[in-house]
Amino acid sequence: MAQATFNVARNLTFAAGSIFAVNVDANGGHSLLHVNGSTNLLGGNVSVTVANGSYAAKQEYLILNASGGVNGTFAGVLVNGLNLDPSLRYTSNDVYLDLVNPNASTSTSSSNASGSTSSGSSTSPSLPATVVTVAPGAMPLFSCTQLTSNQCSVEHALQQASTQTSTTLQPVLAALGEQTLASGRAALNSLDGEIYADADWLAAHQIADLRSLIDRHPLASDRDPWVEYVDGDTRVTGDGNAMGFSGHRDGVFAGVDVPINDQLQIGAFAGHARSTATLANGAYGSVSGPQAGLYARGLIGKTDAWYGNAIVGVGNPKVAVYRVPDVGGLAYASGANYREHAVGLAAEFGYHANVAGVDMRPFVAYDGGLARRSAVREVANAPTELMLQAHRTVVSIATLGVHASRNFVTSSGLGITPDFSVSLGRRLRKDGTAIDATLPAATDTAFSTQSARTGRMLASASGGARLRVTRNVSFSLDGAYAHARHENDRNVQARLNVTW
Repeated sequence: MAQATFNVARNLTFAAGSIFAVNVDANGGHSLLHVNGSTNLLGGNVSVTVANGSYAAKQEYLILNASGGVNGTFAGVLVNGLNLDPSLRYTSNDVYLDLVNPNASTSTSSSNASGSTSSGSSTSPSLPATVVTVAPGAMPLFSCTQLTSNQCSVEHALQQASTQTSTTLQPVLAALGEQTLASGRAALNSLDGEIYADADWLAAHQIADLRSLIDRHPLASDRDPWVEYVDGDTRVTGDGNAMGFSGHRDGVFAGVDVPINDQLQIGAFAGHARSTATLANGAYGSVSGPQAGLYARGLIGKTDAWYGNAIVGVGNPKVAVYRVPDVGGLAYASGANYREHAVGLAAEFGYHANVAGVDMRPFVAYDGGLARRSAVREVANAPTELMLQAHRTVVSIATLGVHASRNFVTSSGLGITPDFSVSLGRRLRKDGTAIDATLPAATDTAFSTQSARTGRMLASASGGARLRVTRNVSFSLDGAYAHARHENDRNVQARLNVTW
């Protein structure tokens, strides 16, 4: 069938979802569809079946000719040849298939409608690599030009698995081979383990957010126990590669401020924090566990105009991940439970100035977090289970901003202090986490998956009020919003202080 020519007497239309089957071989032979009228391409896929053989570095085939012209394009092209990358080219009357073999020498071979072949090669030619085709019913390959980086990485791992006749991944490969481009991309997304990269991201950001426990409250002259509740949402949108996620975070913390003198205060805190992430394909992850640490706050200089604070904390959250790789309805429940080891450090340095009765505090700050885990293997008796390599994730942000607050006292003696802050931060490292994984069901199937990369510039605004109910009891409520490219964070903090 590789040399066959098919004729259509009138106009022809390829609708969305249609398949145009093409056969080619390494010697330039190919099937050809000749249309005596015009051809309208409204989508559909070109499905290429290649014969075993040695293919040149680049080989082109005329696969469709229309006397009345070609209008539109196909949605994509699939090929069942391992190591061949297909693409389509269009002229006013023709559609050409280009096959690139990266393992071959630099040579080009082309064939016309009669099947004749001409070629040219580099000055140091080598024998083209032999292309092995997937068995009938197995996986036709998608071009990486039609896939995201994550999808392409998983596809290459599956290509390697498809050459192993004993692999338990064969049912998955066969099911993937029946998918359209759109459903195939969705299947590759479900296989790539992106939720694990998102869980690493959550663990590092969770421990990096310690400064919010101490940056909005004044020094106390007495021992000052406090308890604080934090609740918020995070949304990371897709960046053209990773899907992103919708997340929620909450936590309860308690601590005590201990004054050393009029200018220095130290304290300790402990609590529990939880963060979750849900992907569009149903994958879910949670990062939940204890945190504890120490902090210090103080005034600097004889005028007490300068101030500084610093906090360090550690955490040991438990990570639970659940996902369902789904290839055309062939689905396997997978997941894992493991621990992250996290450490965070934050500091703020600023200046007090009174402007028309408003306490203005311009500041510079740093927030950092490190989360580390060992290698993880999913708990699933499924061919799509993953083995994750050990990994560490770092968050590092430098910030400039200003706090503003003012004290009011009512006639009944009730104290109210509204406050407001704005800041602009820069991530000192690119945000986003890449994990390395393998498919234990087959050998040599290593691949990488990248979580969504958010912007390096992070703008935030927050506001709230502190209410002194009695001489010894105060309550505060604050809300905050932060935004970076592909990222939005909303948080609410409620804090109760008791002094004695």
